Amino acid sequence: MLKHTGENPFKCHLCSFSCNSNNNLKTHLLVHSGEKPVKCHFCSYSFNQNGHLKRHLLVHSGEKPFICHHSRFLNSN
Repeated sequence: MLKHTGENPFKCHLCSFSCNSNNNLKTHLLVHSGEKPVKCHFCSYSFNQNGHLKRHLLVHSGEKPFICHHSRFLNSN
């Protein structure tokens, strides 16, 4: 329900970040600790969020899902 009220009761004790879920706060705290628990299975890279790994995996797959609408250039970013 907090998502709909705009309330952000979960506050970081190290900076001004606040959010509406404890899981989001835990993910945010990884920024401060430097911990990167999400590992790439293909190389030595590691990340603090699953979404960053997902974007990184495009390097290994060669997939280029993003298209520039001005030049039709394909890109993985």
